[in-house]
Amino acid sequence: MFLEIYFEDEKQQQAHEPIELEEDKETKPEDTEKPLEEEKIDKKFLGKNKLLTTYLDRIKELEAKVREHEEHEKTMQHEQNRKFLTAIQKKSEEAAELIKLKEKEIEEKYAKKLEENKKFLYESQLSDLVNIVSQLENVINSEPKNEEVKKYLLGFRMFLSQFESLFESLNIEVIAPSINQEFDSELMESLSTEAASGEESKNKILSVFSKGYKLNNRVIKLAQVKVAV
Repeated sequence: MFLEIYFEDEKQQQAHEPIELEEDKETKPEDTEKPLEEEKIDKKFLGKNKLLTTYLDRIKELEAKVREHEEHEKTMQHEQNRKFLTAIQKKSEEAAELIKLKEKEIEEKYAKKLEENKKFLYESQLSDLVNIVSQLENVINSEPKNEEVKKYLLGFRMFLSQFESLFESLNIEVIAPSINQEFDSELMESLSTEAASGEESKNKILSVFSKGYKLNNRVIKLAQVKVAV
């Protein structure tokens, strides 16, 4: 019963309230301000978005330039490395060629020295031998008065001729100065001197005491002579 009375009162109250039609509604000020604010926000957002896009494009451009610079640096470095390696290779080849030439020069010098040493390997022994032969020759060329001694020396002449053949085979050359020949200190030694009879006879050989000898064109025994001074 109580509920019925409550609902009845509600119906009467609603019947007395005026009905608000759609066309009677008036536009409120807050309803017009809202779209303007949204438009401002959109424009602000678009401006920031455009600025951000510009920054991004600029960053991409800078990144592209950095990559380009890095590629250029790599290319330059590669070119420098190539030139450096080429220079090193050239220097290495030059050094190898120089070493080869030096090795050849040393080998030739060593071979020449070895050959030279071989030529004079027995110089000391041969020098002693030519001295003995020279003494023997002096004895043979003497003029003994004893007939038996003369016969004895005749046999030694045969040995002397054999020694001369041996010397020739060993490339030993005889230095045989002649009378009135100019004295040569490189080939001869003066054992005695005598006053010259005139200017023309000065430094001339007056007599020969013994022959000299050369081994492979090197003097191993000087000829012994008497010189006019």
